[in-house]
Amino acid sequence: MMKKYLSIIKQVTIASAMSMIIYVLTYWLTSAFMNEAAKPLYLIALAIYSIVFIGVFCLLLIRRIHIRNSVGEEKALKDFENGYWGIKKDYIFLFKREISTLIAFAFINGASWIMISIDKLIFSRRTITAILLLYAPLNIVGITLPEWANGILGYLLGTIFCFAIYLLELVVFRKKWYIHWNKPRR
Repeated sequence: MMKKYLSIIKQVTIASAMSMIIYVLTYWLTSAFMNEAAKPLYLIALAIYSIVFIGVFCLLLIRRIHIRNSVGEEKALKDFENGYWGIKKDYIFLFKREISTLIAFAFINGASWIMISIDKLIFSRRTITAILLLYAPLNIVGITLPEWANGILGYLLGTIFCFAIYLLELVVFRKKWYIHWNKPRR
């Protein structure tokens, strides 16, 4: 069981690193647009940007876990051998199946929050835990919260939002695979 969680954490780390590279490469462009916006529009743009960033991270994670070796497609083929059961039912089904991914997200965010809190307590700012910025896609939604709520609440909401988007994207992929298998052949 521990091996499964370590494997998921490894894939999350790789997807996070890839997401951060994309973030750094697009930062100058997005910040130029966002800095020109008025305060209310800036907050809306920041919220949209954080959701898009989470979405990109989740796509990369799905690619690493489910698409790269066709593992997800094979599981979906088995699941839908009697027909597609709908998005809502598939979402609930995947929630149960992917609970280990939720636990990995929560573990990473919880451990990050604890280490950052200890670091701030000792040094009054982030020092050695700056490396944990690698996991920003898991808690980026926290930047849209007010300063007083950006602590544990940001990490908690980040875990929930990230997992919800991950499941939604995975459900969409599975529906796409089902449609692809069942389209009429000419």
